[in-house]
Amino acid sequence: MPGILDWSDDSSNHIGAEYIIMEHVAGVRLHERWSTMTGQQHMLCVKALSMMIKEMAAIAFPGYGSLYFSDAPIKPHLKLELADGFCLGPHCGATYWNCNTDEARIYGDSNHNRGPCESILFSFRPTSSLIIEAYGCII
Repeated sequence: MPGILDWSDDSSNHIGAEYIIMEHVAGVRLHERWSTMTGQQHMLCVKALSMMIKEMAAIAFPGYGSLYFSDAPIKPHLKLELADGFCLGPHCGATYWNCNTDEARIYGDSNHNRGPCESILFSFRPTSSLIIEAYGCII
């Protein structure tokens, strides 16, 4: 796992953009080796990746939303505080990129709830798009 050398989530820094600088990790990229690997090597690689994903999926959170630093410019009632300087806040999926975290609109849908929420229910709308309806939300 590469170490983080420096980062900024504030575009008003001296270079004018958010950035992350990580240590170089020696080795060969998987896509460069995949075609020369055996079926057994493919299986072991996929198994190792699935174990890492399983470990990440087992991390318990007190709700659903996106992970933010605790000092992020989000209204207090839209935060679920976590340990170590983090909080859960409104979901920031690509659907919401033209909205600020405190705006109640989303492409004309003023009733959409971005959380954070304590539980979720998945349902299909007549438009066949998957919608997450939140229950037990803080908002």
